[in-house]
Amino acid sequence: MNAQTTPRENFQKLINRFVDQLAFARNPSEEAPAFPQHIHIEPTNACNLRCIHCVQDTMSRKRGFMDMEIFRRIIDEIGPLGCAITLDVQGEPLLHPRALDMVSYAKAAGCHVSLLTNATLLDAAKSARLIELGLDRVVFSFDAVDPELYERIRLRSKFKPTLANILEFLRQNVEAGSPTFVCASIIHQEATRGHLEDYKRYFTELPVNTIFVSELLNMSGHSRVSGEIDLSGKSGVEKDARPICRVPWENITVNWDGRVCSCPLDFEVSCPVGDVHSQSLNEIWTSGAFRDFRRAHLDRDYARFEKGQTLCSACNCLWDPEYDLRAYDGFVKKAIVRQASHYATALAEKKDDSGMEAKRAALMARIEELKAAD
Repeated sequence: MNAQTTPRENFQKLINRFVDQLAFARNPSEEAPAFPQHIHIEPTNACNLRCIHCVQDTMSRKRGFMDMEIFRRIIDEIGPLGCAITLDVQGEPLLHPRALDMVSYAKAAGCHVSLLTNATLLDAAKSARLIELGLDRVVFSFDAVDPELYERIRLRSKFKPTLANILEFLRQNVEAGSPTFVCASIIHQEATRGHLEDYKRYFTELPVNTIFVSELLNMSGHSRVSGEIDLSGKSGVEKDARPICRVPWENITVNWDGRVCSCPLDFEVSCPVGDVHSQSLNEIWTSGAFRDFRRAHLDRDYARFEKGQTLCSACNCLWDPEYDLRAYDGFVKKAIVRQASHYATALAEKKDDSGMEAKRAALMARIEELKAAD
């Protein structure tokens, strides 16, 4: 790890940015606040699944894989800043043939590294290597603990082998002293309604750090379940009363081809603000294109950048109070607690192993149950 960016120092930088952003949010402008502490990086926009809440079926953007030279260029810039990265966006990161090299390079540069995966490709060898590399956080997108329901949501996936991959990662993580923070993630949608408590109960008994219930994203109307979200009642809201999305003031998303957008939900990269082939991320963050994007949000004038397409104007995230820049005071309190939990393993002076034996026993029992079911 870069000696200048220890986990404790990175966490302090994160808190400093929250404080700076809080002051900025009280009188926002189109100018750039402090450089983001978190960067979304898309190793690939290809995916081996076709989940009902996703846009893989409708996305027309060319599929591809990020070149390692581009990845290294990004990390070389943000590593000294102590930034956190998440390997995610629109595809399955482990489809990238050098996904583990990406984790290795970013960790060596001092970045806090998260991986969001559907776990279908996570075999025992990859799990061992990710844990060895010091992966800070993994999010398992696994939408049900009922086999039939899971396979109805996660099309092209099989329940048992995927769950076995997750349990094997948990087993190896426990044996290594639980260095990786583990999140089990489920989408709250019509299909999972009535299943959430079973899901929470199942993973609460296991050595999982947190269970995240994510509200359904309508992907601006482009997923097959977008109709579950009705925004018709928002059309009459006066312009000045409409929310201001905080994302343009805190997020950079680098797509596999090097194009940069403000929001990871811009799955077609319909509103790019730069390209890392010709610009640094800092140059993009302070660029005229990014400032114009922010000004359009302040003015609630999305047509200025949508140009006949739909992105922010039809996004349900806009109406989530947690994403309203004007409500940043409330958001930042929750965000600090959430981020502290992500950094907890690296920051802890001493591990709290209370209850771990029971979770380890439950894990081994689940592994045996799965084997017996074959």
